[in-house]
Amino acid sequence: MPSVPDVLAKVFVCVPFFWNVHKLPTLRSVTEAIDGWPTEVAVRIISNKPERLAGTLESWNTSPSFEAVVGPANHTHPFELTWAHRNYMLDALQTGGYTAFVYLEDDIPMHWHTLLSWAHDNEALEPRGLQRQFYRTEIAPWNGRPYMTDARGYTSLDKAMSVSRTVHLETPTISGHTDFVVLSDPYSAMYVASAAVMHKFAASPQWTDRNSPWSSWGAEAGGEMAANAIIFLDPPLGFWSAGLVPYDAASKTILPIAAVEHASNRLCAELALKHGFHDHAPDASLGLYFCAVEPHLLFSESHNLTHAGLARSAAVQL
Repeated sequence: MPSVPDVLAKVFVCVPFFWNVHKLPTLRSVTEAIDGWPTEVAVRIISNKPERLAGTLESWNTSPSFEAVVGPANHTHPFELTWAHRNYMLDALQTGGYTAFVYLEDDIPMHWHTLLSWAHDNEALEPRGLQRQFYRTEIAPWNGRPYMTDARGYTSLDKAMSVSRTVHLETPTISGHTDFVVLSDPYSAMYVASAAVMHKFAASPQWTDRNSPWSSWGAEAGGEMAANAIIFLDPPLGFWSAGLVPYDAASKTILPIAAVEHASNRLCAELALKHGFHDHAPDASLGLYFCAVEPHLLFSESHNLTHAGLARSAAVQL
């Protein structure tokens, strides 16, 4: 077990949870995953029914670091809880001395090895104005394999860079040389940020729903996008997003270490039900739908992608 990186020494986590008994199993998977992190953690689960949630957390024997807190008053849409996490994040940023901040939806269990890989990669990316990003997956009911829930159509390479390093964490699938790529659709419904990036985020126009460029989209779309606005903070020239994921340059495939699980499996199931899939993948004509691309095929030539526009930086020695 590698030592805990400095950036993960004290972690603050926010999870919105609109009370629904049917969603308690996925929320429990989230709390159990966090309980496995071998570091100092404080968790605020923001709910419209904090009293009920507090009783549920107690019955699960969660650690005292988990606290059920109240969401916005007179809310009109469950996604408004997404905005509510900002106030708790800001308070923790100003008073808690936290080294990292995590926003997770109530159906995204994040395990320690995934967080470790973020810390390893972000150490190389953040000094360059970039952030290590994630991508969201579900298990497809038609073949039992993970599919990307947020890839609409076939995603092509936008910008890529290569980083070489002499010191790295001894985590699986991580080598001394890592390639990163910007996804054309980078949404993952969650984020992880260092304290420095959170300070920058809190000072940005998209910090509140009133000022955010997403707010005009309405509660549903705006609330969803609020979870990923952080990766659009002043990306370097030539990068449309500051968020990158690791990938294998030889095979043009993204690495599974950047995947986070959408435990509710809702989007893939809806697609399968709508089109009657049972034992086969979606047809190519459904490329514009959610959950239609397997991660290991995302950049494959079988999707007729062109890589001529791939921009690769020179290797950087750390």
